[in-house]
Amino acid sequence: MECEIFNKVANKKLTIKDYVEETYQTDGHPTGNYFFIKLDGLGEVQADRKTMDANGDGTLYMASTLAEREIQIEFIIQADETKSMEELRREVSHIFNPKAGLLELRYTEEQKSYRIQVASDHVPSFTTDGYLSKKGQRVSITLVASDPFWYATTAETHYLSNWLPNFEWDLTFPVINELEEGIELEVLQENGLVQLTNDGDEKTGMTMLLTATGDVETPKIIRVMPDGTETQFMQLNRGMKSGDIVRIRTISGNKRIEQWDDQSKKWLNIFNVLSLDSTFIQLDVGENFLRYEALKHPEQLEINVQYDLRYVGV
Repeated sequence: MECEIFNKVANKKLTIKDYVEETYQTDGHPTGNYFFIKLDGLGEVQADRKTMDANGDGTLYMASTLAEREIQIEFIIQADETKSMEELRREVSHIFNPKAGLLELRYTEEQKSYRIQVASDHVPSFTTDGYLSKKGQRVSITLVASDPFWYATTAETHYLSNWLPNFEWDLTFPVINELEEGIELEVLQENGLVQLTNDGDEKTGMTMLLTATGDVETPKIIRVMPDGTETQFMQLNRGMKSGDIVRIRTISGNKRIEQWDDQSKKWLNIFNVLSLDSTFIQLDVGENFLRYEALKHPEQLEINVQYDLRYVGV
């Protein structure tokens, strides 16, 4: 078990380790200055159930929402020949400064790693109870995550493509006559589906990067349901020229349609080009299927899809 806390403002990182695990891995010579006593909040989050009165007994369930996540950490500071206790206390206070804004906490256990955005609820509390003040000191800190979900540290990445590879080994180069035009490496499929699997605990939005390698007219991204019906799509009511890059975000609280501008080196808002009947597609837990099409030249469009897996507990 290990936690890394990143303070982006200070551009510094603090790592807290499991003393027993570290001792075992180092043959009794643990390295580091910070070791866990207690870590609470990996899974404990209150849920608010929304109900309405029923005509009969009880209520009718509507939905549930999660409250903020509170993470409580207690750990020991151990001074060594490289850093004094005073230096270590200053480092802890600097990184967990409530005025520094959001921190990123990364939790790792058994080769699996998760991240969450948190803010310090108070200045770190130091005590010498049970420890010599010059050698070891106990610290407690409370962190609050406004977004209660844990996220996988690495985003899932997929490419939507209407092209199927037609190239495999063992390879021979057939030469029939002088009119032989070469070997077909890829085949365009008209209704190619790409499977995107959401292994998290909750539906999630996406970031889609559309890159035109030629003129493309009215690109459209379609979600195909398991029964084959097409109930959700996102369509741009304009074309794309070669070199155009459009970024679509369907993430809750951060929904955007933007185009990259080479002159200003900025993403420009083009939300108005989205068709009014479009839906900001979400990926449900489990298997999801997407495809794309265009009125003209769909083969000249490349689409990169990234999404984060979200977990209610780790």
